Amino acid sequence: MNLHGTLKIAYYNLVASVLSRIGFRRTAKTCGILLFKPDAIGDFVLATGVIHLFCKEFGPENVTLLISRTTQLLAQVEFPKCQFLVVNPLKRNLYLESIMGWYSARRAIGRRRYRQLISLRHHRSFYDDILLASLKAESTVASKPDGNLNSVSFANARFRAKTTIPYPLEAHSAIWCKELEAHRQLAETVLSRPISREDIMPRFNTVCVVEGDYLLLSPLAGSAIRDCSGTQILSSLRAAQLPPAARVIVCGEISRSNALNSLAAMLRNAMGNVVEVVQPPDLISFLQWIAGARCVLAMESAAAHVATALDKPGVFILGGGHFGYFAPWQRSHRQRWLYNPLECFGCKWECRQPYVQCIADLPSDLIGKELKEIWNLSLPSLSNPV
Repeated sequence: MNLHGTLKIAYYNLVASVLSRIGFRRTAKTCGILLFKPDAIGDFVLATGVIHLFCKEFGPENVTLLISRTTQLLAQVEFPKCQFLVVNPLKRNLYLESIMGWYSARRAIGRRRYRQLISLRHHRSFYDDILLASLKAESTVASKPDGNLNSVSFANARFRAKTTIPYPLEAHSAIWCKELEAHRQLAETVLSRPISREDIMPRFNTVCVVEGDYLLLSPLAGSAIRDCSGTQILSSLRAAQLPPAARVIVCGEISRSNALNSLAAMLRNAMGNVVEVVQPPDLISFLQWIAGARCVLAMESAAAHVATALDKPGVFILGGGHFGYFAPWQRSHRQRWLYNPLECFGCKWECRQPYVQCIADLPSDLIGKELKEIWNLSLPSLSNPV
């Protein structure tokens, strides 16, 4: 370990030692099951199936979800009978903002003790570790950090689950990622019975899926290094030969308005289709736009995971930084994940190439061909919400 890493661990141990000694009132009576999942949108979507399974097993009124404020509205709509502990979005360091987030969370959870704590957050940061170490439970179940995507190693973790499962080392197939397999194995451990993939398949029970007349385009990912360029998107759409009447909805966050509007202007000038920019005000509106699309073209992002969970026809562009961890996965043949396999896959987005070759070198003709096929697929009969 280099000097920076050594100092970071020392600093963490000092902060964690101080915070772990701070108490907030006397512990109350024991509650039911606590599911720890304070994650980003796409990661939360991947956990919806296993959360539904635990709610069915234990009764939703006996389940508390510890979630991030980022996914609060989505969780409360999808799991209305559960209880919630909401914390600030996770930070990747232990500076003032993270400590303040821990303080507000610790005040909320201070009086509670749970029969069982189940961590669905398999790749833990220092902030996660401090939160988990602050929770009180008679039984704890979690994945053992594998050292790849975790900021905190098992050796340095303050939180030690009484029951641990190894995180999957290899992707199980092109349609089943490591994260889903980790959820499946964890559910088998908790419930002490075989759990199938279908048992924990991500899904939404509160969203009505319809076949619309537009392509929902989500070209931006969680970080700029994973975005698709405007020229690559334009070339792909030309190759797809969408019908002239098909609308193109460019969808993304308000914080990236400039990039979205620039792309939409480029597409309008080069295509005959109607191109609109949509920036949903909240997560439910975001899901509704995806649920109403004819087809989705997206980077590996929240849009791709939501579309797959809804079993929407879609083409999704996957880079190599975390390949196999969170994607690819499928509900059916209607989802196509495209990637450009390189020796540098698994770089954790610390790209050492002259440019991001795993995304930029993916042929536009291939993207267009897959998009054309997916666009022409008919959706199954959807008389009930999915």
